[in-house]
Amino acid sequence: MSEFPPLPLVPVACTLTESDGATQAAAWRSFNSEFRRDVHREPGRLTIRYADIDDAADRLMELVGMEQKCCSFARWQVERGDQLLELTVTGSEAGIASLMVLAA
Repeated sequence: MSEFPPLPLVPVACTLTESDGATQAAAWRSFNSEFRRDVHREPGRLTIRYADIDDAADRLMELVGMEQKCCSFARWQVERGDQLLELTVTGSEAGIASLMVLAA
């Protein structure tokens, strides 16, 4: 998979409009219900693993691409392994706490 290039971290703030944010949250919920396997949370890091089946990789990369644009307070990385996709998001504790909605 690919790692999105790191951007300078900014304070915790999402740039999506309320409507776009709701659409993005719904897309994450749908994706998670189909592909999520487990979630691991530690200070400054959120790791979510997904089944690497069907179109999961393409959909995950699309979701992460949007998140990187709107939530530049975090760093986003997707790795592909033994039939799994692993999303790792790192940043400040406040930033990662605000992104727990991704794991819902």
